[in-house]
This record gives sequence, structure tokens and C-alpha cells, in this order.
Amino acid sequence: MNLSTGKILISIPHCSTQIPPELKQRINFTDLHLKRETDLYTDQLFDSKEFPIVRASLSRYMVDLNRNRDAEGDKGVIVTTDFDNRPIYSAGDVPSPQEREERIEKYWVPYHHELEQKLKSPSVRFFMDAHSMRPVGSAKAPDPGEERADIVLSNLGTTTGKIRPEIGHLSCPWEWLLKAAEILEDLWRPHPVEIAFNDPYFGGYITRHYSDPKWPGHKPGMQIEVNRKLYLDWETQEPLPNKIKRLNQVFSEFVERLQRLPL
Repeated sequence: MNLSTGKILISIPHCSTQIPPELKQRINFTDLHLKRETDLYTDQLFDSKEFPIVRASLSRYMVDLNRNRDAEGDKGVIVTTDFDNRPIYSAGDVPSPQEREERIEKYWVPYHHELEQKLKSPSVRFFMDAHSMRPVGSAKAPDPGEERADIVLSNLGTTTGKIRPEIGHLSCPWEWLLKAAEILEDLWRPHPVEIAFNDPYFGGYITRHYSDPKWPGHKPGMQIEVNRKLYLDWETQEPLPNKIKRLNQVFSEFVERLQRLPL
């Protein structure tokens, strides 16, 4: 497949901190803590007029768009604990099954409907699910307490690109991840950039579902995670000077170059 025959679609499911007032008063955490639970500024990092984009308008505390609508538990579609396993809601105030279903229908369904429609378009040939990550793994993460690479590129595989038996397919060929890494390394020069593959994250629901050959409109895709230490102060969650603008230029060029590759 030659990506130059079509666009790359960008999905940004965790960028928003917005929570309706009636729910926000039920949440145990401060605004600063909420920012730390968000893929903050990813909508600005990957903003572009050149590529189709689907972005979240509400916080993952409302509904996690990168989960199957049927996913339950504290890592499910309606999260009940934060990344450090602390309860989001006070005892007795956890969303009921009815509230859960209402949130899914109101927020999860429209996002995925838009994503599906755009992916089914003949003009879209590839998708990228864009995220950011904490500099150090949280208690709930696969790598608690460990420092992370600058960028993580994922295709649902192992760290060497093999298919995981529990998944059964790759979202895109291993060679595509290597090409993507080469482009990022070139754009970062003369500075070094540490890139990891499928570690600690190998791809979430969006990457898995929409690349699955069983889904009628499936397209190849990859997940990208950007370390927040590259562009914000962790203590204040405020952007570092000029970093978001610079990274937006880098990622815009990255997607443009990736799109031109005869893959």
C-alpha cells in the first residue's frame, strides 16, 4: 500500500479535561490532579489542517474512548480509580449501570461513529491514535516506577514486532514502525530521541479494533505515545516555553512524511 494515495487520520481520545459541573462535584480530585490524568495538550501537539482529526471533547473520567464499550472494572470504559489506584468517587457514589449506559450512549457512541465514518472513507488509508504519557509509570501502568522513553510507537505486537497470540494481528507491519522511528530521529536531529516499540504500551482498543481484519472498514494504523516531559512541567502541568509549538511542527512534518512513504 502506498500511503500517498490517501490521508492519515488522527484520533486523539484523551486530550480533554472538560467535565460537566454536575459530575465534577462528585469527583474527589483537584483540577491539577485531573490534568495529570489527561493526555494534556495532545490536541495541540497533533493539530493540523492537512489531516482529518477526531478529538475528544470531554475528559476520560466521563468515558474512556479508548476502551471497548463493554469493558468493565477500574480500567474499563467508565473508570472508577485514578492511575495511582485511588477512588475517583466517594463510597456509594460510583456510577450505576444506568448512568454508565447513558454516558456510553451520549459520549462514547458519537466519537466512534465519527471515527468509523472517517475511516470508511476511501480518502483515508491509515490512522494514528495519538496519546501522551507520564514520564514515570504509575501504579496502574504496566511499568510502575520506571522511567519512559521519549516516544513509544505501537502496532499491537511485541518489542520485536511479533504478533501477540492474545490479539492475533498487527495493526501495521513492523517495518512501518521502523520507518516511522527513522523519520522522528531525522526530525529530532541534532538532538537524540529515545524511541521504544510496544513498551510499555502496545496499543489500546482504538488501534486494535479499527485495524482488525474482522471489522469491515479496517485500516492499518499505529499508536503513538509522547512523553510529557518533552513539553510540560510535571509539577504545575504548565507548558514549557515554545515546546508545544515546536513539537506540533515536528509531528505535522512526521505525519506528512509518513504519508508520502511508498509503504
